[in-house]
This record gives sequence, structure tokens and C-alpha cells, in this order.
Amino acid sequence: MPEQVAELFVRLAELAAAAGAAPEDGSGIDGVWTTTVPAPNRESDWNVAMNCDTGAEHTIEDFPAQGDTPSLRAGSVTVWLGTVPAGVCTPFSGTVVVQETLDGPTSIEDELIADIEQQIEAVDADREEALPTTGGEPP
Repeated sequence: MPEQVAELFVRLAELAAAAGAAPEDGSGIDGVWTTTVPAPNRESDWNVAMNCDTGAEHTIEDFPAQGDTPSLRAGSVTVWLGTVPAGVCTPFSGTVVVQETLDGPTSIEDELIADIEQQIEAVDADREEALPTTGGEPP
């Protein structure tokens, strides 16, 4: 589903911005950004690597696990569930793994997007808690 893949990419970019990975001057993330997103309904968390360089492939070391050296296509996101590959996407296309359930095959994109949205909320809440208070009563 192309719209889900695009939404997944956008949500991950929003998470990178919320986490402070994107410079405030709007210049964009340089190189590769990695993060782990809690997956409360899974035994493993999501590991995400975003190659923000749209002109070159990058290889990263020791991600998602020690000794791993995945190669990331230019302008793409790779997602693992723990250390198991779960998908690759760009803003325009991609594939996320499908799992078999009692109801038949289902994509896990919606679950991943929901977990990313929860992480964005958690990062935003942590940032608000860290803001200095000026003291006194609000007007």
C-alpha cells in the first residue's frame, strides 16, 4: 500500500526531527540516522536506519546488532524487528513484511506507524519536562 509506505517514511522523519536529529536551520540530517522504537506488542523492538543522503549509499557498522554492517540505499529507510529485516522504504515506494495471522496475511505497517507515533509523543513529553520553568504563576 503506497500511502502507508509514504506515511511510514513521513512518521520516521517526524521522529528524527522530534529526537533532535534534524538541524534547526533546516539543512537536513547529514548521513545516516539510527534509532530504536519500542514495540510493546512484540518480543523485540523496531530498529530503524534512515539514509538521509539522497546521493549515496552508506554502510553502517554494528546496527541493528554488534557485527552487522548493512548497506543502506540512498534516501531510504531500513527497518528491522529486533535483528530480523522487516522492510525498506523511500518516500515513494517500499515493502514492509507481511505476517500470517488467524485472519490471514496482514501488513505490520499500521502497527509500526502506531509505535512510531507513540515514540514521537514520548520524545515530545520528555522534551517538555526538560524545559526550564520560569517560576511563578501563569498570568
